[in-house]
This record gives sequence, C-alpha cells and structure tokens, in this order.
Amino acid sequence: MVKKPRGDCDFDLSVIEQKVSAYSNNLNKLRIVNNSSENLQNSAVLVPIVIHEDQIGLLFTLRSNSLERHSGQVSFPGGVIEKGDKSAIETALRETEEEIGLLRKNVQIIGELEPFNTSTGYVVFPVIGIINSMDMLSRNAIEVDRIFCIPLKWLCDPTHSKKKTFLETMEIFEKYGFLIFSTENCFGE
Repeated sequence: MVKKPRGDCDFDLSVIEQKVSAYSNNLNKLRIVNNSSENLQNSAVLVPIVIHEDQIGLLFTLRSNSLERHSGQVSFPGGVIEKGDKSAIETALRETEEEIGLLRKNVQIIGELEPFNTSTGYVVFPVIGIINSMDMLSRNAIEVDRIFCIPLKWLCDPTHSKKKTFLETMEIFEKYGFLIFSTENCFGE
C-alpha cells in the first residue's frame, strides 16, 4: 500500500496517477520490437516517484565510473530488455532490483510512457512507479555510485533548467538539462 503525502504537498499524487494512467491507457499497446535494422537495443527504465513527508520527488542514480556504457551519468534505474523479459515493466523492475535493491513488491506501477530513441543506440521504454521510502534501498556498488532524490518542485522550477543546442552528425539537436542540485540536502532536511 502506497502512503499518500500530507495535504500541504505542492503536487497532488492522485492527479499524477490519473494523468499517467490515462496517458498509458491511450498509448497503443506497445510491443517490444526487433530494432536490428536500426542497430537499436530495447531497454526499460523505472521512473520512481518518491513520497517523503509532504514532498514528492524523483529518484535518480549516479552510474559508476567503472561501467563501460553511460559511466558517470545520472539516470533512472533500468537496463537492456533481456530475452526472457515479458514486458518493459518486468525489465524495469528487474533492473531496479539489481541496481538499487528495490523489491518489485515495493513499487506501485501507475503506467508507461511512449518509448524514445537515444543518441547512444537504445530505445527506452519508461515505466512510472511510486515508492514510499528510500530507506529500503541498497545500491549495487559495481553499477551505481549514488542513489538520490530531487523534489518535483525543484525540477519544475524553470530557473533550474537550461537548453543547449549542438550539432551532431550534421543535424542540430536541442537537449535540456538541469543545473547542479545539492543531493546532500534533497528534501530540505
């Protein structure tokens, strides 16, 4: 059972759940496809919504610098969809458990978002889930250097984001990012 934040929360969890669920239900039921012609690998991530007292935030990981791919990057927990995985949800939950020790039974899945291609050769299937606490987490030190959470209120403040335009393989791209956030004090504690 997922606990609800107190009424003074700036973000209403029930509204988030309704919107994600409605969006997810309106998506064509996506099948994991073979993208070998494009050399893209299917992967899934869990976008964990964390409830902490009266705030809602997103949980992130800092990937280990010793990893071959995406080392030192901030990401959601997740990874490549393996042959035995039945769905993107199964992959996201399996990878999350491997990376940060979050058991599947402690995640309330509320929906999925449309998959997107990355510039590093992946199709990412985002899965949205709610967790009540970061207390039960245990990072896999081989894959993850840190586990941290950033409040939605901070992420939604436009003064904390920036847009960068750059040229890659003769195409112009715009990428969005966030300014540095002090993860030592992520919920103002």
